Amino acid sequence: MNNIKGLSGKKRAEVAALSLYEISTLVQQLESILDDSERDVIGVSVNANKSHVHLESITFLIEFMEFDIEVDDSPDYPYELKAEIGGVEFIAVMSVAEIADLKTTIPDQWEYIQRKVQVVEG
Repeated sequence: MNNIKGLSGKKRAEVAALSLYEISTLVQQLESILDDSERDVIGVSVNANKSHVHLESITFLIEFMEFDIEVDDSPDYPYELKAEIGGVEFIAVMSVAEIADLKTTIPDQWEYIQRKVQVVEG
């Protein structure tokens, strides 16, 4: 949009309208993907600095074998899992109980998380 400053008023309006149309089309495509994902994708946030895709935790754990973990003092979801592909950050949040359940459901990921949390907390 910064390139339209030197344009005439009519041309500027045409370029702005085209940009808004392109944005509208992209949003519709994202909505379609979200509908098709059957709730695997919780949400998408597109920003100029960094875009995020919030995934269901199980989907995240199936898709990513390696990832970063941030632990905070949130009472509900203290674990935030993060991985990046092509400049887009994929995240999932997990509760203490969900992490504990991984010990029996996905033991390899539970072990990975335990090692990563020790590094984060250590």
